[in-house]
Order: sequence, then C-alpha cells, then structure tokens
Amino acid sequence: MTLAPPLRVRARRPPPRRVARAPAPPSLAPRPDPFPGTLSPVSSFIGGFAAQEVLKAATSKFTPLRQFLYWDAAEALPACRPTEADCAPRNDRYDGTRAVIGDAALSRLRKGKYFVVGAGALGCEWLKQLALLGAATDGGCVHVTDMDSIERSNLNRQFLFRPGDVGKAKSSCAAEK
Repeated sequence: MTLAPPLRVRARRPPPRRVARAPAPPSLAPRPDPFPGTLSPVSSFIGGFAAQEVLKAATSKFTPLRQFLYWDAAEALPACRPTEADCAPRNDRYDGTRAVIGDAALSRLRKGKYFVVGAGALGCEWLKQLALLGAATDGGCVHVTDMDSIERSNLNRQFLFRPGDVGKAKSSCAAEK
C-alpha cells in the first residue's frame, strides 16, 4: 500500500481593501482656538486638581470636593494691562503665555534671574514650569541648589532624573538638563 503525499494547502491573504476616507464633517474640522492664552503653571494646577478628585472618587478612600472651587491668581497678571498688539502671536512656543501676560512681561520673564532651592519632587516641577514659561531664555539664568544626591527611590517622582543619574548631585544633574 502506497501513501499519497500530504496535501499542501496555500493560504491566500485577501487583497487589502482600499477605503476612501470621507472628509471630516465641518463640526470636526480644525478651527482656530478662541482662547489661545495658556499659562502652564495654571494648566498643571487644574490637571493635578482634577486627577486628585478622580482618584478620590474612584477609590472611595477620601471624600471628593463637593463645593465650588474659586481660585484667584490676579497677582500673576501684569499691573498695567497689555495692549492687543502686545499680546499678538509671533508664531513661537510662547504665544500662549504672551496672549495672557503680554510681550513686555514675557520679555522680563525671559531675562530674569531665578534661584531654585531644592531639585527634589517640587524643585523638578518648578524647573519644568520655568522652562515651559521660557524663563531665563534671553540672557537670564536659573541657579539650582540641592545638597542631596540622586537615589534610586527618587526616580519615580522626580522626572528629570534617569537610572544613569543615580549617585550624582541633584543640582548639577538638573542644571545639565
């Protein structure tokens, strides 16, 4: 008795379907932002606050805030109100900040001298916010001081540091970045 050779089955892939994409409806088409002004520290505060309230509600460990939140930061605005020309966009990364505080205050922010004490969890956040605002980018400087060195336990909450930085001084490592 002879056995027949095994059957060879070739699977064919179906040809890829070409689907024409319909244009986006007018309601979803990109529109200019009606409120172009943003301040990164304010955005961070609102994002952190919202995340904290979501965690409270999800874990049921603490009671979420059940009242109206009023946060006033008028002292962050310049004393003299900037003109419309002063707030006009210049097509750079600081347009959002310029729309809120004006070009004169932004140039003072960029030429300022800053001293940050501590490059730990809060110091890293301060340095990030200063960088996002463009502080000390036009002739100014940021001085960072911290007597501590980076430990492995710092890496989960201090985003400036990486595993290769363990053992280095926090202030010098933060200044390099």
